[in-house]
Amino acid sequence: FSKYGERIFRDMESEAIRLLSAKNSAVISTGGGAVLREENITALRENGRIYFIDRPLEQLIPTIDRPTASTKEDIEKRYAERYSLYVKYADKIIDASCSAEETAQQIIDDFIYSTRN
Repeated sequence: FSKYGERIFRDMESEAIRLLSAKNSAVISTGGGAVLREENITALRENGRIYFIDRPLEQLIPTIDRPTASTKEDIEKRYAERYSLYVKYADKIIDASCSAEETAQQIIDDFIYSTRN
């Protein structure tokens, strides 16, 4: 990201999503910017369900290794820019204001229910 810039990173991300989405029984955890390209959503839908793990903004923590979200201000900006896309593309929105275990259980429960119906 730092050497070649965001466009090259997004190109590589799209290629990885395309390749992984062609596999069966894969869990693909993308970065937050994957929703910026509709081709990524199309590829992900080929694999299965898209979950938006919705954590409250105040629980999102900036880290230095996140090039577009390394400060609280960056996170707030990305949140404002992308939240509507996350909601638009999600098959299911998961409330992640709880523990990681409870969040994972919500996904498991929904996945099991969706495969039975």
